[in-house]
Amino acid sequence: MSLAALAFVCALSIWFGSKDIPFASTWDVLWHNDGSRDAVIIHTVRIPRTLLGLLVGAALAMAGALMQALTRNPLADPGLLGVGAGGAAAVVAAIGFFGISGVSGYVWFAFVGSGIAAVLVYVLGSSGRSGPTPDRLIMAGAAVSAVLYALIYAVLLLDPITFNEFRFWNVGSLSGRNMDIVLPLLPFFLIGIVLTLALARPLNAIALGDQTATALGAHIGRTRVLGIIAVTLLCGAATAAIGPVTFVGLAVPYMVRLITGRPTLGAAVQHDRRSDPADRIGRARPRDQRTSGVAGGYRDRVRGRPRLHLAVPAWPGDQAVSVSTAVRGRPLRIGQGKLSIRLDIRATVTCAVMLAAIVGLAVFSMTTGDYPLTASEVVATILGSGPPGAEFIVLELRLPRLLAAILVGGAFGISGAIMQRLTDNPLGSPDIIGFTTGAATGALSVIVLTSGGMLAVAGGALAGGIVTSVLIYLLAFKHGVQGFRLVLIGIGMSAMLYAANQFLITHASLQDAIAAAAWQVGGLNGRGWEHVEPLAWAMLALLPFAVFFSHRLAILQMGDDAAKALGVRVESTRLVLVMVSVALAATGTAVAGPIAFVALASPQIARRVAGSPYPGPISAGLMGALLLLASDLTVQHAISDTQLPVGIATGAIGGLYLAWLLAREFRRR
Repeated sequence: MSLAALAFVCALSIWFGSKDIPFASTWDVLWHNDGSRDAVIIHTVRIPRTLLGLLVGAALAMAGALMQALTRNPLADPGLLGVGAGGAAAVVAAIGFFGISGVSGYVWFAFVGSGIAAVLVYVLGSSGRSGPTPDRLIMAGAAVSAVLYALIYAVLLLDPITFNEFRFWNVGSLSGRNMDIVLPLLPFFLIGIVLTLALARPLNAIALGDQTATALGAHIGRTRVLGIIAVTLLCGAATAAIGPVTFVGLAVPYMVRLITGRPTLGAAVQHDRRSDPADRIGRARPRDQRTSGVAGGYRDRVRGRPRLHLAVPAWPGDQAVSVSTAVRGRPLRIGQGKLSIRLDIRATVTCAVMLAAIVGLAVFSMTTGDYPLTASEVVATILGSGPPGAEFIVLELRLPRLLAAILVGGAFGISGAIMQRLTDNPLGSPDIIGFTTGAATGALSVIVLTSGGMLAVAGGALAGGIVTSVLIYLLAFKHGVQGFRLVLIGIGMSAMLYAANQFLITHASLQDAIAAAAWQVGGLNGRGWEHVEPLAWAMLALLPFAVFFSHRLAILQMGDDAAKALGVRVESTRLVLVMVSVALAATGTAVAGPIAFVALASPQIARRVAGSPYPGPISAGLMGALLLLASDLTVQHAISDTQLPVGIATGAIGGLYLAWLLAREFRRR
C-alpha cells in the first residue's frame, strides 16, 4: 500500500505544478520528449525535482531511524552528529570567503563540511577504552554543533551579503535543483541506503543493550562505525542537495513505527509520501524572485506536527531507575531531626567554587572597560558617594547588564535542569521542546510585522512562550502528563514554530531579517533596569519552588507507581515543575532572547563537574550564570570592535568546554 501511495504521489509531483499541463500531455511527453515547452518543464524541472525529493526524503528518514537505533535515544536526530552544522558552516565559508554563489557551487562544500563535522563528533565521542557510546555521541554532537553555529552566526551578522544569500539556503528547498545536482550525489545516497539496510539485523540486537548484543554475536563497535558512516553519507548528501531540512529524521521513524513497527526499512517509503506533497503545495503557490516558492523545509515541519501527536504512544514511557541511581548516597549531614540537611561534599564545593568565580567575574565586569574604575570606587558609586561621572557608567550601564547576565543564565540553567530530569533525557531542554521557540515566534512577529521597540519585542516573546507552553501541556495531557509525551509534543510544536520563524525571516527585509536573526541568537546589549526588575522578581518567586520540589524529581524518575507509593502527588508535582521551568525559560527569553546552548549544556556541564548522577537546579543555575557572564565579558572585551550577540560566545565557550570535559572524562576511563 505504501509503494502504491508513493507511486501516486510521484505521478502527482510530475503532473502538478505552478504551470498547468494537462494530464494527457504530461503522460505523452513523459515518454516522448518532443522538445516542446511542456516537455522541457517535465524533463528538466519536475522529474529531477521529484527524483531528488525521493532520494532526500528516503535519506533523511533512514538516517533518523539509524540515529535513534545507534544512540538508543528516541529524541535523536541526524543533526546530532553535527552534519547539518558542518554543511552550513562550509556553505557560509563558500559564500563569505570564496565568493561562491548558486546552488551548484555549494554542493561539494556542504558535503565535505558535513563529513568533517561527523568525523570530529565521532573522534570526540569515541575517546576512551570503551569506544563510542550513545551518551558520548549525543554530547559530542551537541558540543561540535554549538561551536560551529557560533562561528556561523559570527560571520553572518557581520556580513549582510553572506547572510542574505545564506538565509534562503538555510530553510531547505528543492527549487532550482536539476540533474546536475542529482547525478553527482546519487552514489553517496545509494551507498548510505545499502549500508542502512545491511545494518538492520545488528541494530535489532543493539536495541537490547550492549551486553545482550555482544552475547548474541553482534559486533557493536563495527556496527556503530558503519552506522555513523551511513548517517553521514545520507544526511550529508541530503544537506548538500537541498540544504538543512529538520524534523524529518526525527518524526518519520515514529510514523513508521506506528504503522508498521519497522522504522528503518519502512521510513524511506513513508517519508517520500510526505515529502513530495509538501513540495507540491509550495510550488503551486505564487512565487516571487526572492524566495522562489515556499521552501519544502518548513512545509515539512508544519505538516509533520499533527502526525507526531498520534505517534506518541508508539514508544514506551520513561524507564524506571533504581533508588541507588536516583538518590545519591553517603552525604554530609548537618543538624539533627527535621532541621537536618544532607549535602554532597563534592557538589557543595563545586557550587562554592562556581559562586566565587561569578563574584570574581562580576568584579572584573564592573571595574574594566572604556572608563576603568577600582573596586572601591564601584562600591562607593553604588552607595551614592562615587567619583564624578561614574554613576551613569556603573548604575545605568554596567550593573544592569551584569545582573541581567547572572539572572538570565541562572534562569536558563535551572529551567534546563528541571526539564531534563522531568523527561529523563539530556536532550529535553526548553530549547528542544518548543518553549523558547514559541517565545522566538512572538518576538519575531513583533520585529518583522510591527517593527516594535525592545520592550514590545520582550512582551511578544513572553506572550509567545506562555501560549506555546499552555498548548504543549494541553496537547500532552491524557490521563496525566508523561515526561516523554511532553517532549514529543514539544518537539512537534517546536518544528512548526521554527518553520514559521524561518518563513518570517525569509520574507522580511534584509534589515529586519538581520535584526530578527540577532535576536534569535540572544544578546544583552542595551538591557537596563526595566528588564532586570521583572526577571529578578520572577526568580525570587520561582526559585523556592525549584529547590523545594527538586528532591521529588529523583523519586519521579523511579516511575509513577513507585512515586505514588512513596507519597508523592505525581500529577500536581509534575505540573508545578513544568510551570516553573516554563516560566523561567519564558522570562529569560523575553529579556535576552533564546540564548543558545545555556539551558541544554549548563545542567550537563554542572553534572560532570560536580560528579553528580543527575543535574541539580542549584548547580545548573550557577553554571548557567557563570557561562553567560563569561560569554558576555568575552563579547565585550575580547571582540571589542563589534557588538556581537552574547549567544555566539555561549555556543563557542560552552561547546568547547563541554568537549574538553568529555575528552578528559574519556581519558580517565
